[in-house]
Amino acid sequence: AVFVRHLLVRGMQSEAVHVAAMGRVGTVRWALVKRPALWGGALLFLQAYGDFTANSLLAPATLTSAFSRIFNLMHYGRTTVLTAMLLVTMAVPLLALLLTSLAVRTYASRRDS
Repeated sequence: AVFVRHLLVRGMQSEAVHVAAMGRVGTVRWALVKRPALWGGALLFLQAYGDFTANSLLAPATLTSAFSRIFNLMHYGRTTVLTAMLLVTMAVPLLALLLTSLAVRTYASRRDS
């Protein structure tokens, strides 16, 4: 997290960001500041999402997390249920991040016009 923060702060201190802020150009500001911040947060989110140990320890007793179920299903070999569950478990957060990126970009471009 510290490394991602360092990269984002370094990118936000450029002259191009200052000019975009002065000109109030949302799409340029989105490309220079907001998009890297969104993807940096997405990287940290995916690392925390895939952390099996924290996921299994912090889950309520009545709820089995998807990664715990996938780990338990791996004991029985490769099955279609395991493949489908792994695909859905990895695709849903990526799809949510892509939709968030699209929504923020659309908001920035509409705010310009």
